[in-house]
Amino acid sequence: MNGPIYSDRSGSTILTIKRKLFIATLILLFIPQLLWASGMSLNVGAKASALGGAFRGLADDWSAAWWNPAGLAYLQKSEANSILSIIIPRQKYEPDVRLSNGSELGYRNDETRFPDDRIFYYPNFSTFYKFQSAGGITAGMAFFLPYGLGSRWDLFNPLAGYIDPLKDTIPYARIDHEASFIVVDFHPSIAKEVVKDKLALGLGLAIQKSDFTWRRPNFIPTILLPITTMYQQPENVNRPYDNIIMDSHMEFDGWGVGINLGVMYQLSPKVKLGGSYRSPVNIKLTGHNRMSVYFPNNSQIVTNDSTAQPYFSGGSAQTSAEVKTTLNLPAELGAGFAYQASDKFTLMADISWTSWSRMKILDLNYSTKAQWVSPAGDTLNYGLNPLGTPADSGIVFNWKDVTRFSVGAEYHFKENWIARAGYYHDPTAIPDQSLNPLVLDFADKNSLNFGLSYKINAYEVGYNIEYISYDNREITQIKDVNGDGLFDNFPGSYSTAQYSSFFYFTYRF
Repeated sequence: MNGPIYSDRSGSTILTIKRKLFIATLILLFIPQLLWASGMSLNVGAKASALGGAFRGLADDWSAAWWNPAGLAYLQKSEANSILSIIIPRQKYEPDVRLSNGSELGYRNDETRFPDDRIFYYPNFSTFYKFQSAGGITAGMAFFLPYGLGSRWDLFNPLAGYIDPLKDTIPYARIDHEASFIVVDFHPSIAKEVVKDKLALGLGLAIQKSDFTWRRPNFIPTILLPITTMYQQPENVNRPYDNIIMDSHMEFDGWGVGINLGVMYQLSPKVKLGGSYRSPVNIKLTGHNRMSVYFPNNSQIVTNDSTAQPYFSGGSAQTSAEVKTTLNLPAELGAGFAYQASDKFTLMADISWTSWSRMKILDLNYSTKAQWVSPAGDTLNYGLNPLGTPADSGIVFNWKDVTRFSVGAEYHFKENWIARAGYYHDPTAIPDQSLNPLVLDFADKNSLNFGLSYKINAYEVGYNIEYISYDNREITQIKDVNGDGLFDNFPGSYSTAQYSSFFYFTYRF
């Protein structure tokens, strides 16, 4: 970072900046282990959040790096920022998970269930510099979380008689459904005004690290097992022994890279137009599927058929298989405007389109595969679970593209004091065929946002609050989209709300 572009800064200042950026990078590397965000797309930046995300036409602080990097060209000074976001989700789900013939599986049907009650915290950091000696170029780095979701549930318990608490020493896991999807974005950006008082362009590089967790029960048909007599015929299979229960717990992490392009055009002294495009990002994930089989305990079955002994004597069996997959994150195209109605009052509006349809099926590629002969005699290659039958082949999403609308307003109501308000409507990307309680974006949502900030000399502090109301949603039909024998949606009734707070600090120099 040596050269004439830094000639207006002292060497000690540059070293201090380098140290701060290095420390911030280390902190962000560990964030996925420390937090659990809810929702799916997270608003980046406290000011942009207070305006409901109606920010592409204004883009006048560091978070322009995400919303519209061209706006960085109009920063009046260099600035350093830190933000703490606090998310409090309130979800509930009433399962109605039964097979198409009405048979129970062990879900806590017709009970209102809640996830583990948790409050989630996550920080953002950024530093951007206005290099007057280099023609007014603005450049710097931001660290933030553009996407996140997560939940942990107790939704399932094996049917009565499956596990005998007097004989079995291994109870089924209490947390039996779990998901976590965190994306941390290391985002260097640069912007420049190319036509004075008229046009600016911006470019950002999205270096993204993702951590992904997925956990749920699997049900392995007993007729697939090598038992010589009674369980080779479906008509001989009695509940609850028609399926062997397996806890599938997958954990992955990986990296991907994308770009962010922005343009800002001054239509008139009072109107600015902004647009941005964020490219899709393909994150190569590597991890493991830890599979734990819980065996039923039925001595009568073992007495009748000795080949059933390994499968009907209680206890458990485990294996951990290495798995690779690719997480296809969406592209986003957005545009907005800002209208300065007076010296004190500005109105904004924004529209964006997100290609969530890239999230189709997360194909699971096992590093070690083995041959499996199906009951029909077909020989297939699969990753295998501890019972020697096929493990999960994929996680079904089949999400759809969505269009989001946002409006916001900013009012300088007193010297050094600014009030902000915003609203957005964001449809859910998740269809009925893959809706489940693990992904907390249950339904279409409407968000109300209010914020307040105070400036004194080179410093600005602020706070804003967000309330998200989700539509209630009910799913009545169970679906196996990819035909692998495992249902991909969770019928039942869903409702949720979310409360968020943002505290931020800015230093301009």
